[in-house]
Order: sequence, then C-alpha cells, then structure tokens
Amino acid sequence: MFLPLLLGCTVHLGLPPSRGYAVVRVDAPVAEPDVDTRVRAAIEGALAARGASGSEALSVVVERASWSPARREGDVVVYTAELRLRLASGGRSRVAVASSQVPGPADAALARQARAAAFAALAERAAADGVTWLLYGEPQ
Repeated sequence: MFLPLLLGCTVHLGLPPSRGYAVVRVDAPVAEPDVDTRVRAAIEGALAARGASGSEALSVVVERASWSPARREGDVVVYTAELRLRLASGGRSRVAVASSQVPGPADAALARQARAAAFAALAERAAADGVTWLLYGEPQ
C-alpha cells in the first residue's frame, strides 16, 4: 500500500544528492562591494537547502557584477543589475547568470540599499541555478 506512494515521491522529487560540496574559494575581481560575501552565503544556503553540504571542493568566480542605467521613466532612472558566476568542481564548470531591472531612488543612501538588495537577490537566483546544475546537471 505504501510502496506506490514511496515510488511516486521518489520519481517526483528525484533522488537525493549523492555528493556534498563545500565552497572553498570565492574570487570576486569586481568593484561591487560585498558581492563575494553575498555569493558565498547564497551558495552555501542553496547547498544546505538541498542537503548537499559536504567536502567536495567547489570554487566560484564572480565574472561580472554590473550596475548600469537602462532607461529613464519620468524622474526615475531604472538600472540593470547583472551577476555572472562561474562554479567549478571536479573538472566541471558552469556559468550561472541572473539579471534584473531596479528603479533607482533619488536619495543616495536608499540607492545604495536598493543596489545591495538587488545583488543579494541576484546571488540567490544564480546560486540556485548553479547548485541545481551541480547536483543534477551534465558537464558542459
């Protein structure tokens, strides 16, 4: 009676990861402040959420963290934020990219907060994509 349910759950959710990873290095040769910290936290969080924390070395390079004006809407400038990460482990690598458009507040302090929040959200999205590939994807 419970066997079909168990098999159904396994098929729907997939098998649990058979390997565990640990972020050993995050290189961020970009000007965006604290992006390395945000990326590390996002990747470690994504690994933990999938039960895939472990000891296999995972290195990350922040290839791009850009913030540029995209358009103007009345008095508001809308910026494009883009984050590009390269995850590498065991001879495999993958580029994960996330981008969004963010209205820039006129106040400088609020603009810094909006920019930091945008990169934190982009780090979460890129980390989720990269970790999903790491656990279930094929080599590129």
